[in-house]
Amino acid sequence: MFGHGDDAQAVISSVVAQLCEDEFKDRIRFTGPAKFSQKTTANIIEVILPITDRILRPMGRSEQSFKVSVANLEAASMMDVGSNIYGHSAGVPIFLALWSARLQIPIADDIVSTGHIASIDGDIRMIKGMPAKLSAAATDDSIGTFIHPALDQDNSLQVLSPNEKKRIADALIKMKHRLKMIPVRDISDLVRVVFKDEQIVSASLKQGYYKVPASLDVEETLINKTGSYFV
Repeated sequence: MFGHGDDAQAVISSVVAQLCEDEFKDRIRFTGPAKFSQKTTANIIEVILPITDRILRPMGRSEQSFKVSVANLEAASMMDVGSNIYGHSAGVPIFLALWSARLQIPIADDIVSTGHIASIDGDIRMIKGMPAKLSAAATDDSIGTFIHPALDQDNSLQVLSPNEKKRIADALIKMKHRLKMIPVRDISDLVRVVFKDEQIVSASLKQGYYKVPASLDVEETLINKTGSYFV
């Protein structure tokens, strides 16, 4: 997204994650033309990657290193500048990209997602600039589904002013005729709407995590709920 408020413009970007055999510091290497800010990389390394590890560990999956990049040729062309990833709205698509790469489950090409993974437990919170992002998705004929943080969460006003919250609510209503809107509150909600049963069964047979018994005696946390869904 470029600009702020009513002048903001957004373009669709693709997040790409690849598994790496080589080990390197922090286990994530950021590549490609887009530059990630220190704040953004810290959230990925300190929150998103540990969540991924915590879900995978009971499934018997080893930790892996990743290369992560964001492809955004339209943005570079439109603004005549390189793309900078400086906020937390890429948290949800980066989490999904890591899971897609680690379990070899493709994500549908017509899905756009945004949201801040705000805690090590997997809570997803609202982000700014939603009206511009909705407009960008609605004008792209290849996009059919927009996954976003639930607006009615108690903490939404910690991020948004009442006026901005109303602007987002109005934009969501306005775009309903064009896009399938799916609100999510946490990573457990997220994986259920993105990864389908058939995909998970296929991945589990290829990688062997179907052999891991799902315990019914574990504490009911978002991490355990998410792992249980895959197992």
